[in-house]
Amino acid sequence: MSPRNVIIFGATGAVGAMTALTAHQQGAKVSLAVRNLAKPIPTLEGISAQKVQADLSKPGTVKAAVQQTGATVAYLYAVFETQDYMRGGIESVVFLSSCSVEGDPRDVPESNFIANIHAKIEITLEEIFGIHSFVTLRPGFFTSNLLWFKTAILKGDVPVPLPEAVFDYIAPEDIGRVSGSILAHGSDQHIVRLFGAALRPIQEAFQVVGQALGINVKTTKVALDQAAEKMLASGIPEDITGITILNATEHPSGEFPYGGVSEGVPNIRKFTQREPVTLEQWVEANKDKFAA
Repeated sequence: MSPRNVIIFGATGAVGAMTALTAHQQGAKVSLAVRNLAKPIPTLEGISAQKVQADLSKPGTVKAAVQQTGATVAYLYAVFETQDYMRGGIESVVFLSSCSVEGDPRDVPESNFIANIHAKIEITLEEIFGIHSFVTLRPGFFTSNLLWFKTAILKGDVPVPLPEAVFDYIAPEDIGRVSGSILAHGSDQHIVRLFGAALRPIQEAFQVVGQALGINVKTTKVALDQAAEKMLASGIPEDITGITILNATEHPSGEFPYGGVSEGVPNIRKFTQREPVTLEQWVEANKDKFAA
């Protein structure tokens, strides 16, 4: 059987880069679709891969990239500006969705912004490719999301509405290893849930980062009506502040909706043949990013 010809959209990101590297290592012919051809991808410098310009928010560039590479399998991520994914010569897709989509994407309410965006894309891709040629990855909370709070962490005090909010902390590299393996070999699962090694409160995660940096980090609970002002003042980006407050509003008990959590870690083992990266391991490997 000839190797699969795959195209990776968003190859400059942590997930996309590891997806490309894994697919290459497992025998696939890999093309990298990026918005900026001049942007380096250090982790991929050693592999043979064609680089093409494409922007998922501009369907014409997507079609051109597919035609140029001759790819038949694609890795996609969510672009909020558009849902117009052009098929071109693509026969199957791996899509990076979200665990906020639980069950049938058609049942996701309009009020759940993040879930609804991903659900609509899932529906579109399923209608185009069918469930046998479309795999949707539904990962949990990325370890790299902790970088949103790095300024506050370095100050030693992180204000959030829900310090007790529980997340799973999945390494982007684990997601990439799974998606790269599926691109290279296919999958017997239409929905692949992926979660980090252990559920734990976010205030504990901040402490893990602090320990790696040699900083004593405390988490201050702020009232919801004061949260935006205090979070912005601490250096947390405006869009992340909004998402954090939205989560606190939708899940006031601090319990994130982790449907299918029992499948998440076994799926990482199944597709990568290794244990998931722990929060401590990821923070230690990436602690320089918190000081940057």
